[in-house]
Amino acid sequence: MAVRYVAVKDSEAHDITAALDVLGIKYDYFGHDEVWSVIKMHGFNGVNSWQRTYDRALEKVGVE
Repeated sequence: MAVRYVAVKDSEAHDITAALDVLGIKYDYFGHDEVWSVIKMHGFNGVNSWQRTYDRALEKVGVE
């Protein structure tokens, strides 16, 4: 199984992790800074290249 990393606004991270809990999707939460957080979701059959690493998730939203 693959994992998917996604960068989200820090202010929205709690709502997203609560929804993942309801859906039963396992995840790891990583705070990045005051603006962005990264969530690593487990259990996917495949992911595209932008979703494979922590750094790429941040690159996708313009964080360097």
